[in-house]
Amino acid sequence: MEQKKLNSNTAVVIMFGPPGAGKGTQAELLAEHLGLYHFETSKIIEEALNSHTDQEYIEIDGVKYLYKDERRKFSSGELNSPPIVAFWVKERIRNLAQKGQPTVFSGSPRTTFEADQIYPFLISLFPKEAICVLELTVPSQTSIDRNVARRICSSCRLPHPKNYDKITCRRCGNALMLRGSIDTEPVIIKRLGEFALRTMPAVERTKEYGFAVNVIDGNKDEQSVFKDICVACKLNI
Repeated sequence: MEQKKLNSNTAVVIMFGPPGAGKGTQAELLAEHLGLYHFETSKIIEEALNSHTDQEYIEIDGVKYLYKDERRKFSSGELNSPPIVAFWVKERIRNLAQKGQPTVFSGSPRTTFEADQIYPFLISLFPKEAICVLELTVPSQTSIDRNVARRICSSCRLPHPKNYDKITCRRCGNALMLRGSIDTEPVIIKRLGEFALRTMPAVERTKEYGFAVNVIDGNKDEQSVFKDICVACKLNI
């Protein structure tokens, strides 16, 4: 499929969903075929954590957050401290908005705190009708099976679903690898608990800001899910 020029009033797509729901895969399809920037929150967090030592910290509103503690949370499946995530996310959103770059978020906001930081910020930059919110749903066992089997690129970190049958990255051609301790069943179960406890309330908070949340069946094949997303967000395909 050729990349098409985005002919739509939609500037921002936000995708909620448990681990393994297909958020990353669908965001990559939107990036590849319609030119949206894939805003992958977990990748932003991972890059930030990998660029600092355990002894370093980030200070936000007078509170110091040690990178050592944040790295431990990330590797165990626990969500990172919301003030840090909101800070990193807002900085990147501002840069993208200044460039006029349509964006798809896979994994933000993760908590009500982040929602209360990010939604007013987005509304200050874009009209509400330019923001489309989705919730991809899959059963818990599907989340576990998909995550345990998925591989990521050793170079660009692009995730590849378990039904991808090649050994090299479809984006850059480098070798694929399993994520080891991050994608084990106990960690995924922990992440599912975090999603239910901390992210689902953020979905409800989304509605309080006046956004409709379009529910998408993530159990379908990826092209069918992609089409459902494009229809829900009025994206031309």
